[in-house]
Amino acid sequence: MAHSLRRYTVFLGLACVLLSLHFAGIDVPRVYAACPVFPTTVPAADSARLIEVIGCANATAANDVINLTNSTYTLTTSMPSTTTGVPTILTTATAAR
Repeated sequence: MAHSLRRYTVFLGLACVLLSLHFAGIDVPRVYAACPVFPTTVPAADSARLIEVIGCANATAANDVINLTNSTYTLTTSMPSTTTGVPTILTTATAAR
């Protein structure tokens, strides 16, 4: 039951991330249709993937590690619920709730 509930929570979190990206006007290629296994590295300059990975990390209650490359991530729009270009990064106390 708990495993099934966690899978549903991750799926719901991913759906929210993809919808947020859609409404922000960011095209998400099909190759990024699933959350990564953490720790994960975001490819150089791939701001859409960075946004998605943050959303995936927020959908879990674990301490997820996101590694960035030595490059620039250009954010051209703000997220609907924030004033920044990326989703709010949640702590383990508030993630996946």
